Amino acid sequence: MRPYSGINKLLYFIGIFLLTACTGEGNSDDAGDKVFSYDRFMEKHMAAMGGRQAIESVKTVDIELEISEPDTSAIKQVAGKAVRAHYRASRMGKMRIDVYVDGERVFTEALLSPDVGWELNGGERTAKTSSEAGRKALLNGIYSNLYGLHELATVGYRLEFQGLQQLMGKTYYAMDVTSPNGKAERQFFDPKTYLKAASMDESALHVDVDPTKTVNVSMSSDYRSVDGLMRSFSGEVIDMGQNKVIQNTKILKIEFNKELDENQFLRP
Repeated sequence: MRPYSGINKLLYFIGIFLLTACTGEGNSDDAGDKVFSYDRFMEKHMAAMGGRQAIESVKTVDIELEISEPDTSAIKQVAGKAVRAHYRASRMGKMRIDVYVDGERVFTEALLSPDVGWELNGGERTAKTSSEAGRKALLNGIYSNLYGLHELATVGYRLEFQGLQQLMGKTYYAMDVTSPNGKAERQFFDPKTYLKAASMDESALHVDVDPTKTVNVSMSSDYRSVDGLMRSFSGEVIDMGQNKVIQNTKILKIEFNKELDENQFLRP
């Protein structure tokens, strides 16, 4: 059992709410024809993000974040505590996340390349090879954190615009997004701001600890401009079956195009 493998899922949710924008004007008439609506929506979404050139210029990302889960969390070491994490990734398919509890590093996971991943528990010196599910989740996180929505099709994602749809009593533009490894979700965007307000999927939050799948909605809020690109700094995951928040995430700092030490991705 990997005690902090749930961080994979966490980083995927982080990716979900980071790829957002919060300016622009909406028009419900855009949802009439799906072909036209998709093009119009994507055009406005890119402009709100900061423009195609700015989005595609992001080559690396460095994120510091805080995670909290209720006392009932499946991961006992995390339950009821504020967990810090440091995430780095590049478009070269490399990433690393270090997780800290009470200031002590308890888990590290990394990708040396899209096909090679490793993990290291706190106090251990020899890393283990990441599971296939873990490697895929980390790779999905790279795409979510570094690529614009309009770029995902170029790396094998399938995007299907669904026009206006309802979620929790509100109306949003909806986009079905399926990754190359089969991870499917529906993303919801505010029709006036083109901000991604939420995403929904059926999954286990900490699959290696408790594989029970639930319908989860990940909400995004607290948008700020970082180097001209809009990013969400706060998110929460809601178990829709229990109508209960099961995870909160707070971004403390984001840096784009920071030079990353290649040695940190090497397997110990």
